[in-house]
Amino acid sequence: LSSERKLFNWFRKYKINYILHLAAETHVDRSITNPSQFIKSNIDPTVALLGAFQKYHHLNKKRDLRLIYFSTDEVFGSVSKGSKPFNINSKLDPSSPYSSSKAAAGLIIKSWRKTYNLPLSIVYCCNNYGPFQNAEKLIPATIFRAIHSMPILVYGKGKQIRTWIHVDDTVSAIYKILKNKNYNFDYFITSKNVFKNIDCIQLLCKFLDKLTHKSNINKLIKFTEDRPAHDEAYLMEDDLNLKKIGWAEDVDFNNGMLKTVEWYLDNIDYFLDSKKTYKSLLKVGFK
Repeated sequence: LSSERKLFNWFRKYKINYILHLAAETHVDRSITNPSQFIKSNIDPTVALLGAFQKYHHLNKKRDLRLIYFSTDEVFGSVSKGSKPFNINSKLDPSSPYSSSKAAAGLIIKSWRKTYNLPLSIVYCCNNYGPFQNAEKLIPATIFRAIHSMPILVYGKGKQIRTWIHVDDTVSAIYKILKNKNYNFDYFITSKNVFKNIDCIQLLCKFLDKLTHKSNINKLIKFTEDRPAHDEAYLMEDDLNLKKIGWAEDVDFNNGMLKTVEWYLDNIDYFLDSKKTYKSLLKVGFK
């Protein structure tokens, strides 16, 4: 059976009401070295999912069905110094094969919504942090390298600006969106936690000093050559639609980061679950 047919059969078998499309290849570095994999993973399955959902929705028009596609602030490119944050009408200007594949999938979602009048929403989210994150991401990778006294690699001078939100706040926002009947809205999930990469890493080192009873872990920081087309800053404006349905950020950044570091230290075997990821983290040249 085709992927589309399999999805359609699952929807019918389990009488699915809500679908969250959260799956994606997300590692920018890997998209630069293997862009075709990101096109295959982020675009083709989205089309199959939409085809299955379209047929399923046609058979269940009286039911409250929803499909929410999870995108990223990276699809808008970089905010220039002195420019306003992105808004929901900002033009797409992706810089990497990863972000371009997400932008393309988002445009496909919008076209299906217009053409077939489907209950689809797109959520654009800033950087998440918290437990169970892919071990190659900035925060868990920094923690892993620190506890193994390996170089903590930072692109350029680490001056790239990112916005961070705890995964619990993201989940609570998605829940609010699911319960909202205005399904054709798109949303920004963002926060006030805006930091340069180097400042975020320095904070991690501070918490690691405290929790591991070591000192000067920040001496492990090593600046490396910047990656191609590295976006300077991602900033999104507050979403008034999200505020109208009662969502507000709840997790304090410092406390959330401290709890996150504690979780990875208490669950160090998490890094060993994937041999491929573990080996890549052990490579000195891994960024």
